Amino acid sequence: MERSTAHVMAADTPSSMARSCNDRLRSPYTVTPFSHWGHDHRQLSRRTALPNWNSYLRRLSWSSAFGGAEEVRDVYSAQPEFSAYGLSHWAVIALFVVGSVFLIFAGRRQTEVQARHLSRVLGGILAVIYGSAVLYSLSSPTLGGSVPLQLTDLATVSAIYALWSHRHWPFALTYYWGLVLSTQALISPALAGPDFPGYEFLVFWAIHLFVVWAAIYLTWGRRMRPTWRSYRLAVLVTLTWAIVTFIFNRVADTNYGFLNAKPSTASLLDLMGPWPVYLFSGMTIVFVIWALMTWPWERDGSLDKDAADQPMG
Repeated sequence: MERSTAHVMAADTPSSMARSCNDRLRSPYTVTPFSHWGHDHRQLSRRTALPNWNSYLRRLSWSSAFGGAEEVRDVYSAQPEFSAYGLSHWAVIALFVVGSVFLIFAGRRQTEVQARHLSRVLGGILAVIYGSAVLYSLSSPTLGGSVPLQLTDLATVSAIYALWSHRHWPFALTYYWGLVLSTQALISPALAGPDFPGYEFLVFWAIHLFVVWAAIYLTWGRRMRPTWRSYRLAVLVTLTWAIVTFIFNRVADTNYGFLNAKPSTASLLDLMGPWPVYLFSGMTIVFVIWALMTWPWERDGSLDKDAADQPMG
């Protein structure tokens, strides 16, 4: 009897209750704050966030008062999973449209100083968001999920530098990667995680929206233009990334960029044939689209130049 009483008293000490609480909360889940081709995600293992200790201990004490037989429920109720074209998805699409219109409207009416200030604010916000996501992934690092080899990683860094500097080469990469690849997240997001306001939800959409907004703001707001030289740069950098990442995947047995195998979930790659056919067909389609995105700007530039060279009659 004495041993049983001592055992019950020891079980009710704060340290033992905290350990029990930790054991019950240790349920891993998969989060996906990063993507490639608009819907590829970095898989991370994380533990659920710790609740308010005082509240949790009070509930444990209440349970112990009645014999401690019942299982204590988690303080936080489970959040619903994100669902494509659910309410939160439509809200993100609406936010994207409103933000795009605002940035175009503001960009065309700004002075150079005003544009520089707004660009650096946007770039700074994106840098903070991306930095927090990287630190989050490194808190439980994995070889297949924590190495910044997704194309979205490169697009995000390019967008940050393009907004901060207004230099042409990072703008070119942001233009092609952001408008073609990152926009796929709006159309077919494969976000596996809690719905709004979950951390994964906020980071995933913030990164994708800011990258696309950067391309829209600099192109139609500040009237920066891609050229055929920009196109060649984007193709060269993308092919270099694909080769390096493919080799890394082979050596490390990973699958960054879905270059070594298709994703387990349904995607547009399913329409492009088996591996490695979908790699060549997918890149061919992307490069053709990029060329079509370049031709109108170059054509307008040539027409303007021809008009300027005409003699005054």
